[in-house]
Amino acid sequence: MGGVDQWASIHQDLLNQITKRFYSYDEYLQFRFICKQWNFNLPQNPSGNKVPWLLLPIATAAAKRSSKKPKIYEGTISKLTERRTRIFEEEEIYYLTMPELQYNKICGSCHGWIIIVLIYEGTIQMLNPFTKVSFDLPPISTLPNVIDIHGDKCTFNFENRVGTLDTISMHKMNVWKVITNSAPNNDRYNDFMAVIIYGCGIKLAFYKPNNPRWIKFPTNHRCIVDVMFFQEKIYAVGYDFQIYEFDIKEKLEPVPS
Repeated sequence: MGGVDQWASIHQDLLNQITKRFYSYDEYLQFRFICKQWNFNLPQNPSGNKVPWLLLPIATAAAKRSSKKPKIYEGTISKLTERRTRIFEEEEIYYLTMPELQYNKICGSCHGWIIIVLIYEGTIQMLNPFTKVSFDLPPISTLPNVIDIHGDKCTFNFENRVGTLDTISMHKMNVWKVITNSAPNNDRYNDFMAVIIYGCGIKLAFYKPNNPRWIKFPTNHRCIVDVMFFQEKIYAVGYDFQIYEFDIKEKLEPVPS
């Protein structure tokens, strides 16, 4: 019994280092269930796992029987490894029913979380596909180009002109991509940051904890096609092949819309 107690009281730093060596969510779950203390000390969502996953939609049986019935979104999540890039073994495929994605729009995936736009609610949400834990980012109504939403009509700023659009269409069109620098449940939550490509002008805005809304980047950039985090910096590429660099350690001040 003394040996069991000794394993149960293993130092937290050592536990965290061990979990970083796992390449499968199944392995992580099995490790947590070895003893109650490990299950209590380790978070539901593993951190440090860099293996990419591929999400593929598949047709449901109900959808095959009748195209008139509402579809329930199902997906397969497959692990991509250096050893297998073309062939997926059955044990590396997870079949998930994800009603959270029904009628909604996927606008990104970072650190094991899927980022979706809830079209009818106008919210932007991070969703862990395995645990179903979710985390809300600021809603679309707080983007710099949105002036006002009143019922089913939205007034927004379009390249220095004011336009009106129905709210649902605006929810569908206003978000291009969202990325984050870490999972939302990381130990250094105050360092968490999200960046969004938004609007008809395809511009950048960012979010940090305790901010109620998206903040426009302090630059006159436009027509951004992609954005990424790399080594404490943000890199964005425009249609004109212009590369923008931002240091996230510096204070990013909001600029007028």
